[in-house]
Amino acid sequence: MIEKTIGLGGITVAVLLALASAGMAQDSPSTAQQEERMGEIVRTYLLKHPEIIDEAMQALRERQAAEAAAKTAQALKEHRDELLADPMSPVVGDPDGKVTVVEFFDYNCPYCRAAGPMVTELLQGNPDVRFVYKEFPTLAASSRFAAQAALAARRQSQELYTVFHDRLMKAAGRLAEDAVIQIAREAGVDVDRMRADMEDPAINKSIDGNIELARAIGVTGSPTFIIGDAMLVGVKPLQQMESAIADARPPSARRPPPSPPSAPTPAGSSAADYHPTQRP
Repeated sequence: MIEKTIGLGGITVAVLLALASAGMAQDSPSTAQQEERMGEIVRTYLLKHPEIIDEAMQALRERQAAEAAAKTAQALKEHRDELLADPMSPVVGDPDGKVTVVEFFDYNCPYCRAAGPMVTELLQGNPDVRFVYKEFPTLAASSRFAAQAALAARRQSQELYTVFHDRLMKAAGRLAEDAVIQIAREAGVDVDRMRADMEDPAINKSIDGNIELARAIGVTGSPTFIIGDAMLVGVKPLQQMESAIADARPPSARRPPPSPPSAPTPAGSSAADYHPTQRP
């Protein structure tokens, strides 16, 4: 059927059909005959020039990517305060940094754990960066328990949160609740106080707010990094993160671009290295 032929080449085929239809206007055959002849013309042309299909699909992909980027930028603009100024979200690095990086993460996400060393190196090499952690527990019930524990530990001190967070990120396998408690104890957290603070509705409200915020701006998995108007999904090479930071810096704070890496990007840093969100 002619509808299937149109589906293959998109806009290009539509143009061919229009030209074919115009060429047959003088003969004015029946509608069925017109469709058959137009289909033959398009099929013959595409068989001779199959590259047109690739060109049309590439143009479609580029247009869709541009539309998605514009939509993301608008969503980030609309939710900028929630991303950058939520007092319940832990902040590390320079609290008055010229550029803010926001990470949505889950303690049970293996890709979030894999991104940990990169985040550490990023902060060491960019002391003017403000880094915001968004607890985003969607992979398991224990993910939420760990997020509640971390936010409760932060009430004791930001330093304890950072130590506890780093140790949770270095844990092996899926975290059980007793493992979270043990890691908290080893990090120096007052576990009894932490358990009491975990019952505060404000902590659950903060976590639910992060999940709703992620949904509103189009976050589909973890880790996801927000830098300026850019959304980077998955484990990214340090150079790509620093490039996004350089683009987001105000002109007065811009620095020379980093030198090219001396070694190739390590395996396991492709855009596919992220954990899709699972709704509990």
